[in-house]
Amino acid sequence: MALDDLKDKIKEQAAETWSRIESSPLYNNLKEKFETQSPGVQKAIVSGVAIFIALILLSFPISDINSSSTSIEDYDSSRSLLRSLLRASRLASEASSVPPPFSVADLKAQVQSQLGSFALKPEQVGGVIDLDINSLGTPLAPKTINQSGIGVSLKKLNLKQVVDIGFEFQKLNASVKIAGMEIAAGTPDPHYFDVLYKLIIFTMPENKSNETSRNSKSGSPRSRLGSDRGDGQ
Repeated sequence: MALDDLKDKIKEQAAETWSRIESSPLYNNLKEKFETQSPGVQKAIVSGVAIFIALILLSFPISDINSSSTSIEDYDSSRSLLRSLLRASRLASEASSVPPPFSVADLKAQVQSQLGSFALKPEQVGGVIDLDINSLGTPLAPKTINQSGIGVSLKKLNLKQVVDIGFEFQKLNASVKIAGMEIAAGTPDPHYFDVLYKLIIFTMPENKSNETSRNSKSGSPRSRLGSDRGDGQ
């Protein structure tokens, strides 16, 4: 019902508007001039008016299409820029994730300090020795990675101590990993164990480490972004 009322109201307003147009002097003058023209001219005038009205009506969707196309281009440009920034950020993060140099002496010092927190008795600490990497068999890392290590000998540990101490050794440094353990039942009580923890340090050669550090400092997101754009073009 409301839709019918709206239609009727629009029709009434259109009729009133057309009535005012017909009563205007400008419309009557134009009408008189139009009627004095030849049929061919009248047809041309009607066609021109129709084309003009059609162009006005078409200008709205064309404007919307142009605006949409511009928005899509802006979106694609922003998406490409965001991807380049994320790629540059990831590369910078990977370059900066290289752990600093860590020596055997540093590892021994940390192990000695850590042993004091385990509440071990003096007779339980066997000592810290240098470890022969070749004795471990198959290399644990590529030849381009330097490897060195130590062995930490502890005695008469219960099973919980074996696990807890190994867990703490694993957290000493990002460059340090436990390559293995030698466990033997203690004497005279086999419920306790003698353990040799094998800790390996993995480090990059000095020249590669310096090169990575330089790339991390010089490879700013802006320069990376410029390189990515150049590749994309």
